[in-house]
Amino acid sequence: MKEFYQKWNIAVDYQSEFEKFKNRLLADCTLTLSDYIADNLEVCQRFDYLRGDKGRSLDRVKDDFHQSFRHCDTAFEATCIWHALSTAENVPEVAKNLKIMFQALNGFDKIEELVKLINNSVMNSIGIGFCVVTKQGEIHILRSGEKLLDERVNVALTALIDIPEANESFSRALLHFLENDSSKYRNILDDLRHATEGFLRYVLNNKKSLENQEIPLLQKLTDIGVHSNIRSMIRELFFKHFTNYQNNAVKHGTREYTEEEVEFMIYLVATFFSFVAQHDLSQSI
Repeated sequence: MKEFYQKWNIAVDYQSEFEKFKNRLLADCTLTLSDYIADNLEVCQRFDYLRGDKGRSLDRVKDDFHQSFRHCDTAFEATCIWHALSTAENVPEVAKNLKIMFQALNGFDKIEELVKLINNSVMNSIGIGFCVVTKQGEIHILRSGEKLLDERVNVALTALIDIPEANESFSRALLHFLENDSSKYRNILDDLRHATEGFLRYVLNNKKSLENQEIPLLQKLTDIGVHSNIRSMIRELFFKHFTNYQNNAVKHGTREYTEEEVEFMIYLVATFFSFVAQHDLSQSI
């Protein structure tokens, strides 16, 4: 959608687009959840608890639901979940409430259907920077940038779930990038370095610093048959230009960073993660 707007020079009102996305999201949840929640109101009780709201007994939850339902068109509209999603003021708040909702829906047999609907709504929206994935029966809300990250790097983002040292740093970098706060650009670049270092430590099964991973990584890439020119590109990009950039422009630099520069670094790191994850190096050690 963003590419279409740009091609036709259509101005984007991001707040309006966010509200449209919420409308799509609420419609998806209403379609999928109304009947289930009406018969399983303990889901609302769990949602309250996980959000840290003041606890309500199940009888109180039922009373509140039935009173609200008299003024609503659907059962989902009468729930605390609908209220939390509909009043969310930004994308991170929506993502947080979705994560809690999925946790509260433990046992719901149409999770995959709901995930597909939500991701479709994200793809048909502008400026909504996350996607929902399932891994080993668990739901994860992954921060992402634009369409490239959603479609081409989900393999890498999903792989990071098993690598806490890399996942925390990379997820934080994406979240800060979505906030459009240039004062956090240096933090984003720091996090990208930490994520890359943690990722390589995991797949190469060692504790080396990023600068000392060149020989182990290139040997591993050789062992699994990666073309010599690809190996050379990775060596030049990550063990010469990436590390030099991190040391000169980030660690010791005082300049301001542009959005395009930071976005490029996010895509570079994410594409590298994707390439390595698809070769499944950690399983070949």
